[in-house]
Amino acid sequence: MRAARGGKPIGRHCRDGPLLDSGDKKLDDDWEIDYRPLEVVSQHMMEVCPTKEMFTYPTTYRDDQQQDPKLRIDGVFANKALLDGHKAVLDIMHNPECEDMSDHYPCMVTLTPLSK
Repeated sequence: MRAARGGKPIGRHCRDGPLLDSGDKKLDDDWEIDYRPLEVVSQHMMEVCPTKEMFTYPTTYRDDQQQDPKLRIDGVFANKALLDGHKAVLDIMHNPECEDMSDHYPCMVTLTPLSK
């Protein structure tokens, strides 16, 4: 992971983020993304994959984020009981209205009951 916006995301999203505050690592060092929250959620739920792989961050909402890499960092998870009874379709909403709402594009899930 590269350091963006002066390293602001490092403390929140990297396992070794506290080393920046302590001075043991510098912004241009390599950083290890912390996947532990995703691993815990994935033990109990399944990811609903998008119909078309697109980035969810950043929108054009904030000028200071325009140099950040375009990433799909948002997702939707559902439990087995819900997915056993429904077809889940995830769409990432890239449209002009979303540019003025948030620095992340919204994820929309459509659930269709499965025929028995």
